[in-house]
Amino acid sequence: MKFKIDGKMVSVPRKSVRVTRLQLVALGKDASDMPVVPGPTAVEIGDMIGFGAPFEPGGVPAAIVTARLTLEITLQGKAPIEREFVLYNDELAQDVVSREVFYPVDSRVGVRLRALRK
Repeated sequence: MKFKIDGKMVSVPRKSVRVTRLQLVALGKDASDMPVVPGPTAVEIGDMIGFGAPFEPGGVPAAIVTARLTLEITLQGKAPIEREFVLYNDELAQDVVSREVFYPVDSRVGVRLRALRK
């Protein structure tokens, strides 16, 4: 897994990354009205995001935010870092801190999240 931390791309072992929250988002709805996805399902969905394949395309996606995912990243000898990502159209993830960094999202994520929205 790779994350941009303090301006540098850092490789982090999977065991040092933990999904702490996944919340669905919908246009026109307050965040407090939107469901938080249960832990095991959130972890499964988090594992379907290509955190090992970051890319920096430049520009801004022409898409809507459909979910927010929070990870806890532990680097050796440092306090854990909480990092949030937004999912666009259930197809693309963007790092909220390093906004130029995006990650591919497996098409199964959209299927799972659509089922949860019903």
